[in-house]
Amino acid sequence: MPEELTILLGKNPSDAYRKGEELPTPLGNRRAARTGYWGIAVARKEPADLDAQIAEILDGMTDDLGVWQELANRFQLEIFCGLFLKEFNEGLSISAATTALLGARGISLDFDIYYKGDD
Repeated sequence: MPEELTILLGKNPSDAYRKGEELPTPLGNRRAARTGYWGIAVARKEPADLDAQIAEILDGMTDDLGVWQELANRFQLEIFCGLFLKEFNEGLSISAATTALLGARGISLDFDIYYKGDD
């Protein structure tokens, strides 16, 4: 399956595996993957620039919305963002063009937001 996604999307993943494939755990054991995975990682940016990072992820991938629709019907398409806040009340924005690009492809944007607080 990862090979099919690579061909359809036109870009190599940073990491990919099949459902049931044996994967290493942080403690050095092995476990079977519960789902398949195909993903691209990009470098962290400070300050955050999600528009640029999303553009970097999608750069080189197919613009054929029919392919994206087929994939969205078969798989869960998401871009995951981990946000690490330095201040309690920080914000960021994502342009309308970027959200339209994701929406047209059936890609959700998922966030985990962390704030450590004062020590």
